[in-house]
Amino acid sequence: MKMVTTIAYKNMKHYKSRNILTGIAILLTTLLLYLVPTIGVDMVGAQFAMVNEIYPRWHCLIRDVDRETATKLAAHHDVLTSGLRSDVGYWAGLDVDVSMMYMDENGLDLYQMKLEEGSLPRRGNEIVVSRKLLQAAGLAGEIGDTIRISYQPLSEEGLGYVKEGEFVISGFYQEQQEEPTAFSSFVSREFAEKHIPADQIKYRFLFQVGAEENVTTDDVEEMIKGITEQFGIDEEQVHVNNEYLLANYVDPTTIPVIAVIMLIIVIAGIITIYSIYYVGMAERVREYGRMKAIGATNRQLRQMVLREGFCTALIAIPAGLLIGTLLVKAVLMLFIGSYSEDQNIMVMTTRELLNEGRIPLYHVWIYLMAAVVSLITVYFSLRKPMKMAARVSEIDAMRQQGGQSGKKKSKKTRKSYGELNVAKVSHIYLTGNKKNTVITVVSMSITGVLFMVIATVLSCANPVESASSDIRGQYELSNNVSFSNKEHPEYAWDQIVQNNALDEAMKQRLEAIDGVKEVLPVALCYATADVLEGDKIGISGLPEEWKEELMDGITEGSVTYEELKTGEKMIVHRNMLRWYPDIAIGDKLELPLFDGSEKSVTVEVAAIGDYSYGMSIFGDFMMAKEGLEKISNIGNSTAAYTIYTVHKQEPAVEDEIAAITQEYGERLGVRSWQTEYEKWKSAMAITSCACYAFFSVLGLICIMNMINTMINNVHLRKKEIGMMQAIGMTDRQLTQLLMREGVCYIAGALILSICGGSLLGYPIFLWARENGMFSISRYHYPFTSAAMLIVLLLAIQILLAWILGRSVKKESLIERVRFSE
Repeated sequence: MKMVTTIAYKNMKHYKSRNILTGIAILLTTLLLYLVPTIGVDMVGAQFAMVNEIYPRWHCLIRDVDRETATKLAAHHDVLTSGLRSDVGYWAGLDVDVSMMYMDENGLDLYQMKLEEGSLPRRGNEIVVSRKLLQAAGLAGEIGDTIRISYQPLSEEGLGYVKEGEFVISGFYQEQQEEPTAFSSFVSREFAEKHIPADQIKYRFLFQVGAEENVTTDDVEEMIKGITEQFGIDEEQVHVNNEYLLANYVDPTTIPVIAVIMLIIVIAGIITIYSIYYVGMAERVREYGRMKAIGATNRQLRQMVLREGFCTALIAIPAGLLIGTLLVKAVLMLFIGSYSEDQNIMVMTTRELLNEGRIPLYHVWIYLMAAVVSLITVYFSLRKPMKMAARVSEIDAMRQQGGQSGKKKSKKTRKSYGELNVAKVSHIYLTGNKKNTVITVVSMSITGVLFMVIATVLSCANPVESASSDIRGQYELSNNVSFSNKEHPEYAWDQIVQNNALDEAMKQRLEAIDGVKEVLPVALCYATADVLEGDKIGISGLPEEWKEELMDGITEGSVTYEELKTGEKMIVHRNMLRWYPDIAIGDKLELPLFDGSEKSVTVEVAAIGDYSYGMSIFGDFMMAKEGLEKISNIGNSTAAYTIYTVHKQEPAVEDEIAAITQEYGERLGVRSWQTEYEKWKSAMAITSCACYAFFSVLGLICIMNMINTMINNVHLRKKEIGMMQAIGMTDRQLTQLLMREGVCYIAGALILSICGGSLLGYPIFLWARENGMFSISRYHYPFTSAAMLIVLLLAIQILLAWILGRSVKKESLIERVRFSE
């Protein structure tokens, strides 16, 4: 077997042009197999490192736990560490929200909050604040100083009457945000028990379970579920810290994604490497036949092919890993650097962690995985060429001047013409070995089809359309609604309608801003039904100005806008049918309302429609605003104001709206079209660059196959080309000949890529729109991407024909005529 290895090594050096192309294909395959998962893992790792740096560390939070239950939970064998928190009240008379809470040391640690100086409150009137909180409240003081504040204690009935109290500052905590809009202050347990009756005081129990690092997030959640079930705790009281779990445990959904991407790379690599070896087998038939004639066994011939490929791989794989290693940090920093420069604490923390080298960029398991998968790719690529070499017949191989191995000599003759020109000669060569031509074209087309499909999705993901789909008008001012926010019960919808900030006075105030053209209110009510399995669903009441689009969006059934004004009929968003397929046109649903009225209404499903998020805003059921006000006539049901301005971006208008929003703290939220557009633009730029970079390298792998085919054809036909030049074919005609052959490969690949990609692209667009991917709403054919593909392939072909022509002309006519296989 040592002799076999020696022959394989010599063959690798002798057929260096082919093996260089094979090596480049293996190198690029290895590069992708290493770079794609590494960048993916590092991007996720950067996000998770940021989460670990600033997010709470508890796995689960259980609300409304009494002291006795908290003690028993802390003693559970699956609870690794735990802490307590109890909400006591809120500061009063300020423009910002300031909560008062009791938290023990473990709780503070689990919330990733740190004391800059001082200690936690021990006695009744001690308090911990941040310096920014004092500044926002117009107060001043150091540790040991006394401050006077107004506050409202919290009880089962809600916030109580305002009280005045003097507190001694025992410490300052470190504020994580640069410009916080809400603050926390920490009081002692003695203070909490003094203001809340012992039978009413409830704690939030924070804990981590004793899970191993290699378990999945599902495993951790199962452990949490087991603990809560043992104590009979209701699911509504349990909140799992999903962000922290994903950052520290294995997410089972990431494995299939990485596997699919790597499978695409492997398939492209196998097709290309196999094609390179298959095209070159015709040149090797006589060589293998001679070896068999002098005693080489079938196994030895197979091993020669395999070891020759592995010798090439042993050089190409380390080179691919080395290049990937050099590119990792630059690519990662490029992705992170593409986010806008703002004061977002998450982005700033991620950049800081990367710059400080606190995020591991290189992973041994990915190096090993990429190397092993590359070797497996090479092996499967060589299986067919190995069998072809072993099937070579000694006698037939000696007779052949090239052709297919392991087959009887073909009785077919090459097509001839009475008169020859460049076009006819190129046709003879291309049809002389149709299988080689087909394999080359098809292998290139597979990547081209994938490229066109992805390009279609990216073309349809237009940032302007995505932003317009997400938000109507230029600004949207809305109530922050939450039914499960125990910290802020006033955010529940039945409380908002009683004291709604979006009243007529607010509407007039917005309309008075210079630059505002129109302000349209969108009403809302929450309801449930038997078919909804208890889930709360929003019913949107849309203004008459949206009447035309509301009607145009109907895909099934029929209803008039006048009927929608009655409150007896509604339209259902078609996305609802994926989750609640039992809803059908004609159903009359009994809907208990969550508006404080405790009444139920019966509404008929008159139609099903397809609408953007900006159209439906909060609701999956839609009717006219007048209709919603008839079924929900408790308080003010306005959920949002859609604001239209004279120009798309009005900085002065934005500043005034922001100032109005700040007056209401976290009760109101504002979104702008420009902000949504910038988000989509940034996200799509990153996605597009990543996809096109990936397919560029994948395309280079497949282009290696075309280069090999043309080089091999020229090499096998040196003698014929020399004879034709001897009888009058010019150098210019030789270049034209090579150009025509290459154009045939390129044309075939382009036809299959563009036609196949276009046919597959439209169904993928429909699927993406159906699933809300990138907020896609309209189909756009990727003309730019198609043109780029055509220009790129033609440019590669022209360059290759020029290089091959110069290579052939370097040898004299006599040397080419004497050329022998």
